[in-house]
Amino acid sequence: MVKYRIEITNVAEKDIIDIARYVTYELLDRDAADNLVDEFYDTIFSLIDMLKRHKTIEDNDQIIPKGIRRVGVKNYDIYYSCSDEDGIIYIRRVLYGKREWQKFI
Repeated sequence: MVKYRIEITNVAEKDIIDIARYVTYELLDRDAADNLVDEFYDTIFSLIDMLKRHKTIEDNDQIIPKGIRRVGVKNYDIYYSCSDEDGIIYIRRVLYGKREWQKFI
């Protein structure tokens, strides 16, 4: 059995930072931002135990790369893919759930 590791892309890391800044400075709720970031990382690292528990996103228009999966955290979605050959779970993006996410993946 392959032991997977997590690799968070730079763009996904920036997404998390931008979300935390928005909640902290626009919504003026530092505690909520801290809790949300903790939930993001808890969810991301829980993927190691059951990385394929979320279905791949079906895309008949072929806009989204094959093998992308999504898991929700509050009003946000974490997009990820798995490389069985390398044993890596790639965290691709963390986006607001109501955003037109297809063009950002």
